[in-house]
Amino acid sequence: MSKKRLWSDDHALVSVGLPPETDKWKRIKIENPSFSEGVDFLYQKVTSELQKTCHGKISRDIINVLSDISACARCTLRFLSIRDWNVYSAPEELLFETFRRICANFDVEPLSETRANVYTTEEIISPRESPTICPLCFDLLRFADKLDCVWPICEKYYAHDYKVTDFNLNIVLPSGVIVKNHSALIRIQRLAAFTGDYVVDLKAPYKSLLGSSIQEALGLQHSSGSKFLINVEYCHPETQENHRFLTRVSSANFQLKKIKVKGKDVWTGDSRQNIAKALAVTGDDDFIEYGEYPPTAVTERFQILTIRLEHSPIFVGGRYLKLSRDISQTPWVVSGSRLTEKSVSECIGEILREKYRCDDYNFVSAGREDANVRMLGNGRPFYLGLINPREPCLSQHELNDAEMEIAELSGKLIRAHKLKPIDECHLPTIKTGEESKYIFTSMLVWLSKMVSTEMVNKLNEIGTSGITIDQWTPIRVLQRRALMVRKKRIHNLLAEALGEHFLRIELRTEAGTYIKEFIHGDLGRTTPSLGNLVGCDADILELDVIDVELAWPPED
Repeated sequence: MSKKRLWSDDHALVSVGLPPETDKWKRIKIENPSFSEGVDFLYQKVTSELQKTCHGKISRDIINVLSDISACARCTLRFLSIRDWNVYSAPEELLFETFRRICANFDVEPLSETRANVYTTEEIISPRESPTICPLCFDLLRFADKLDCVWPICEKYYAHDYKVTDFNLNIVLPSGVIVKNHSALIRIQRLAAFTGDYVVDLKAPYKSLLGSSIQEALGLQHSSGSKFLINVEYCHPETQENHRFLTRVSSANFQLKKIKVKGKDVWTGDSRQNIAKALAVTGDDDFIEYGEYPPTAVTERFQILTIRLEHSPIFVGGRYLKLSRDISQTPWVVSGSRLTEKSVSECIGEILREKYRCDDYNFVSAGREDANVRMLGNGRPFYLGLINPREPCLSQHELNDAEMEIAELSGKLIRAHKLKPIDECHLPTIKTGEESKYIFTSMLVWLSKMVSTEMVNKLNEIGTSGITIDQWTPIRVLQRRALMVRKKRIHNLLAEALGEHFLRIELRTEAGTYIKEFIHGDLGRTTPSLGNLVGCDADILELDVIDVELAWPPED
């Protein structure tokens, strides 16, 4: 296995941080998604949804309770259990006008004009001029379809220059929203006589709004089955410890541990899952006594902690030939020193790494040969796993070009052929082939006694029917292989005299047979050996793998 890092950090990439006045900034600017319908249509949509969940009077009370804590319009939709994401895309002024109508229908004082602010695009873009920050989403929902959330993702995408047609989105929200929303729910249940617990989770509408905005900005299709994943994690330092009160609530069974990580104190046990689990078993009275009730105002908006773009690994399969006895299959390093200048995995992997513009690559082959063994014939099956490729779809013509570049890079000592994209379901064929395939080898053997016709005939007679050998783990690999006896089958053996002390031996063997040890016996650890069969010392001078009998790469 060989890995190479391509992008060590994002600062090595081309910067695309553009000032607001540039043309490119204007082109990707995300306004409110097109919502041409007026307030009448929106009112009908909302009231239709409300009929499925709660009584109209309760809806009015929920709106007023959330208005008192300065919740944004989209969070109000969540607590009203509105699940039509198209409604969330409506401008905030239309949503507040809809809420006023809902309240007015029950002959109560509607929301004040000061609460239902109308925000211009400039106000939304500039955090300094924005209205009160929503304490339930930290303005995440309000900005989900604005540049504050969308542009950092676009900037990252342009910097890496991914060549994809669709994307999937994974969101990690600040842990502080869990406690804030739980507090708001208790407030509503107490003041609005609300007994339901079907509040829409913040992640669902946020992911829908942000996904639609990214789709519009980048021209990509938002698909849950996409292999290109956009991971965004948000934080809110102001509330990141608002769950600590749970350690004082006995029924919550919430425990934190302080551990040392690289010399720094780090608290563990406060994952989002643990916080939600503890709140679920905490009584309302305990929450009101120890927790934050009602939800208090926040002074800071959300922050983007990390944006990580990642494409699922893709796989390229083929076969390779190694025409030199001075090249290892993978980098051969002992005590920090390389024992061979080139390796098969690097010569192939480096070319494909550049072609696919990936982070790393994993080289996997059907078995291996020693550095001083040539791989001839049709070549050895292998595949490369390309990690996070920026250009995941190369044409067959480009792969053919890569084959020629691999030959040039290695001085025509390594050749890769039949390169093609491989579906992941075919990968086990390589590993199972290590145990089930047959290997054809040819070698030059020296014998301590004179070669005779009788000796050659005897070997060929034995080789026709085949023999079974017992091989203890060879001394040369004992440091990395388990000590055990392996039964292996020599299916065919063909001998040819080349001189007084030399034989040409061709073998067809079971996968995993140690060929060199079969020839010289490995100090008696392989029995019978060729030396045993001819009654003298034997040693191998040259070894070539002629063929690896495995159907690879798979047909389309």
